[in-house]
Amino acid sequence: MCTLSWRHWPGAYELYFSRDEQRRRAPALPPRYDEARDCLMPLDPAGGGTWLAVNRSGLSLCLLNDYAQNTAVRVRQSRGSLVRELIARAEMATLESDLRGRCGDGYAPYVLVALSPESKPRAWRWDGLRLAAFAPRAPLCSSAVLRREAQRERRALWARLRREMAAETVLPAFHASHEPGMGALSVCMHRSDAQTVSLSHVRVDAAEIRFRYQAGPPCQARGWREITMARTGADSEEV
Repeated sequence: MCTLSWRHWPGAYELYFSRDEQRRRAPALPPRYDEARDCLMPLDPAGGGTWLAVNRSGLSLCLLNDYAQNTAVRVRQSRGSLVRELIARAEMATLESDLRGRCGDGYAPYVLVALSPESKPRAWRWDGLRLAAFAPRAPLCSSAVLRREAQRERRALWARLRREMAAETVLPAFHASHEPGMGALSVCMHRSDAQTVSLSHVRVDAAEIRFRYQAGPPCQARGWREITMARTGADSEEV
């Protein structure tokens, strides 16, 4: 259960990624610099993987579970491990071939979105049997409950905010929203069994990668935790 949105301009982009999970699930570890992979990413302690990672080239990989697919697949690996394995050497030009090389590894259905400051976003949908590329349009929403209703409400909200607000304010307002009411359909999601558990903000330009992270739903968060990484080889710095 996630909601991903982004905006792109020449040589730069930013994304916001809300992660929704069961209330009983262990909290994720906030983003850290991974020296072996030369990237920034949070970690899910349950599966050991991640839903979002950005490497020093400025390429971000964003993973959403695809609950629309009912294909029966023998799951042998966590979907989050796919991002962790790909990010170290991920390049937009070779990403599709890398994904196709892992199609038989036993992942449940997912959508993977790749964002880069130098090219248009790309995305792939794995249904358990086939990998299909598509051109993504923000926002992308994943929900196990009231999936179609949540997508409809969130896309309508996105369209209205884009008409009414400046471009740089749309993304944070969208992810903090409780429209049409605090509940399963709102981007800042609240249900009795699940809720939004974190909000990530990644901004990449020619010089720097900035990863900001809030634990908990945006309406209850206690501020951002921030880590940066230079795109030219400087050390990471946590704030």
